[in-house]
Amino acid sequence: FGGSLGDDAGYLNNFPFAFPSACYVMVASHVGHTPSGAGILSASAITKSGFRGFSSVVTAANPVSGCYVAIGG
Repeated sequence: FGGSLGDDAGYLNNFPFAFPSACYVMVASHVGHTPSGAGILSASAITKSGFRGFSSVVTAANPVSGCYVAIGG
């Protein structure tokens, strides 16, 4: 997972494999012990092969790490 690093298009995250028909749901969460450390995480442009991830606080000096679970078929 990553942040936009100033790019309005978001950070492209590819799933390890593409789902045959669609990704039904995807949940993202930050990695770490400080809940406010990731700001607000969001995802858009969710397809069967990946999604674009965003964080409200990410900068080049303050990267945000995250993880996700995706369910599709």
